[in-house]
Amino acid sequence: MKKLLLLILALVLAWRYYLDDSQRQHFMGYLQPNKLNEVIATPSDEQRFSCDKRRFCNEMNSFAEAKFFMQQCGAVELDENENGIPCEADPRFFNDLLKQ
Repeated sequence: MKKLLLLILALVLAWRYYLDDSQRQHFMGYLQPNKLNEVIATPSDEQRFSCDKRRFCNEMNSFAEAKFFMQQCGAVELDENENGIPCEADPRFFNDLLKQ
């Protein structure tokens, strides 16, 4: 009986942590449709990058580069779920997504 109560308590605490994780909620706010218009390439991106044959997130070096390739070079493969945000599942770019 004690083991069952401890298991339930652990599950409740884990669920609460999951729901209260402010960084996750903050990140998820950037995936909402009203935020999609903010993810655009800036003029400085055009000066730094140029189109080539790269088409996948693992070939990109930054989130800005991925945005440029998706918007300017037609690399639609970078947007896995077709919501306008390239490489959003790539953990290398989470901080860049949060800064947007």
